[in-house]
Amino acid sequence: MANYKLIDPANAANFLVLTGVTDDSFVDDRERVSMVVIGRGRKVNYGTKLGKTGTLVIKIRERAGESATAQRDALEAFLATYPDVILESPWADQWYVDIGPISVTRISGTGDSEAVDISFPYEELDADL
Repeated sequence: MANYKLIDPANAANFLVLTGVTDDSFVDDRERVSMVVIGRGRKVNYGTKLGKTGTLVIKIRERAGESATAQRDALEAFLATYPDVILESPWADQWYVDIGPISVTRISGTGDSEAVDISFPYEELDADL
């Protein structure tokens, strides 16, 4: 089974495999302004391509003896060390992105096992800036 990865752009040997990704929704954004010209209608001007802006959703459950808390802590520690990363999809898409604040939803009614859903926004960065 293929997984998403977060990769340190300075050293590809530093990466974190994201198991349990259930949703990756994004738009390919670009500068855009829409204006109404009196007597002529609507005019739209397009500018620079800004790249992908999206949200990743991960269901974290106990896996291979590793608790959901340990997996969440590993994600948070990785992102604290590498705030801008390469996001790699299972289909070999790679984007240099900034990860926004992580949202954690605890799942109740799971007995002794902790279960959380995590989502975080990402924005593609220009690697040349």
